[in-house]
Amino acid sequence: MELRGPAVSEAELAFAGAWATWGEGLPPGTVPAREDIRDEGDVRVRVVATAPDRTTLYRLELAALAAANDRIWLTDAYFMGTSVYMESLSAASRHGVDVRLLVPNNSDVPWFGNMSRALYRRLLDAGVRIFEWNGPMMHAKTAVADQRFLRVGSTNLNLSSWMGNWELDVIIEHAGLAAHMEAIYDNDLRNATEIVITERNTVRLRAARPRRLTARDRLPRRRLARAASGSANRVIKDVALAGSVLGSAVRGFRVLGPHEALSLAALVAAIAFSWPRAFAYPVGIVAALAALTLMARAWRARR
Repeated sequence: MELRGPAVSEAELAFAGAWATWGEGLPPGTVPAREDIRDEGDVRVRVVATAPDRTTLYRLELAALAAANDRIWLTDAYFMGTSVYMESLSAASRHGVDVRLLVPNNSDVPWFGNMSRALYRRLLDAGVRIFEWNGPMMHAKTAVADQRFLRVGSTNLNLSSWMGNWELDVIIEHAGLAAHMEAIYDNDLRNATEIVITERNTVRLRAARPRRLTARDRLPRRRLARAASGSANRVIKDVALAGSVLGSAVRGFRVLGPHEALSLAALVAAIAFSWPRAFAYPVGIVAALAALTLMARAWRARR
């Protein structure tokens, strides 16, 4: 994508800021002022520059999913959405939005591709359509929504890119360019394979021989959600709640500042090194309780 006009100054300012962070800054006057660059064309462009301490594009992505009414088509090279982002994709699809995700089939980082595939089922169950590009490694990061909004840039849909990297993206609201982007996307899908959920398990269950009901089968069944109760279940819920609170900070509701993150990391490290058993035993106990609870639920579900 080629930029002309005042938006060029925004892109150069982002580069100059990153350059100055890691070394000697650019000489004064290297980056032109925005008002010194004349307007070009009739398309409004927003340059979104992110740094490790900002979640600007992450919030923008969530807002775009919430605002989409008709469709939102995404292309990404290293997809690993947070739970909040995954739920936003699922919610948009459940509300009738045509949500599509195009990712590489042959990733240059194979383990990352396998991790991405582990997230497919949750999205497919919600109606999100997922396609894998059949050509060489695809490195595009784009979004187009409602035939109006589009994004092109360097930000991947994962936590590292949203909150750990220096990234640069361009946001445009223009019907003509959005239509052009959709045409490119539709053409890319011709060389992609759609991932679908087969009905193999359903067919096998239908073909199974029906068995006679017994008196036990006619007894009222307790809901599976209550199958594992008691103190162990409460512990698991408390741990999940604590994880949700920590996850809120990690996922972007509130980003820990550098000093806060350093203090928290130092405190955890000091406890772990000073009292390793005191640190390990609670973790082991909670993990054991979680395992027992899940085993109980699995047994109930199987019965």
